[in-house]
Amino acid sequence: MIIYYKIKTKLVKKFMDIYDFHIYKIPNLKDKLFSKKQNIDIFFHTGAVNKQDIKLINITNILIVSSKKTKDIVSNNPKIKINDNQIFVIYPVVDIPKINKQDKKDFLKSRNLNKKTTILYFTAKEFKTTGVSSFLNIIKNLKNKNFVAIISGDKLQLKPTVSLLQEMGLSKKVILIQEDMYNISDIFILPTSNKLLSYSVLKAMSYKNVVFLPQTNSASELLDSFSIMNSSIDSSIGFRVDMLLESKGELKIYQKNNIKIAKQLTLNKQFKKLKKIIKNNKEVKI
Repeated sequence: MIIYYKIKTKLVKKFMDIYDFHIYKIPNLKDKLFSKKQNIDIFFHTGAVNKQDIKLINITNILIVSSKKTKDIVSNNPKIKINDNQIFVIYPVVDIPKINKQDKKDFLKSRNLNKKTTILYFTAKEFKTTGVSSFLNIIKNLKNKNFVAIISGDKLQLKPTVSLLQEMGLSKKVILIQEDMYNISDIFILPTSNKLLSYSVLKAMSYKNVVFLPQTNSASELLDSFSIMNSSIDSSIGFRVDMLLESKGELKIYQKNNIKIAKQLTLNKQFKKLKKIIKNNKEVKI
């Protein structure tokens, strides 16, 4: 099989362990003049669809994309000639971690916080486009105060956040930290303006977090309607967060639902989907 990928994901690595393959080489001018034209059997696509991708998609038999939104973008692009029945959605693989409940208890105790305190969480590589200001506006307007918020990231992102907390009067309500804290958080809020699938959402779900995310982000395809924000500045989200803070029972229902979804995205289950796609496609030479 001839394959092409933009990122060597866990799914791609698993494929490479099992199947015989050659990686498609983008031809240079000499190749175009003297070499036989090749088609791609499987293109593992990730990220945005660029001009180079379009050229490769048009010589591809099976296109694997990471979201329904990307499939729609490809299907509706007049420059792309591939048929819908050649495009398949396989979401990114997520690992299901073992959650140690004691970690949260120890954290709350170390901060002199009540053991029943709910932890709201935000993290991102780039705070500005992923909505740290919107996150802070949401928590500032919550009526129920039985929570603590954690923002984690690198020093460059955290440094300007300190003054932002002071301006908004939230210094005592928000903890800034460099390590990921998915393992102790209860509710993950990401009011991002980014449209590409946010892997942090899948990771939060795997750690049994309730997740709130704008509908414009591709990861929203995996969420219950309750968890989807109309936009990155959707003020109504505060009412829903307050409801979860008031009712631990409701919180647990949505947490269990998210971990159930995340368990469908493990490497074994996603690879089974890929094998079935390959088996059912006669154009692919195994």
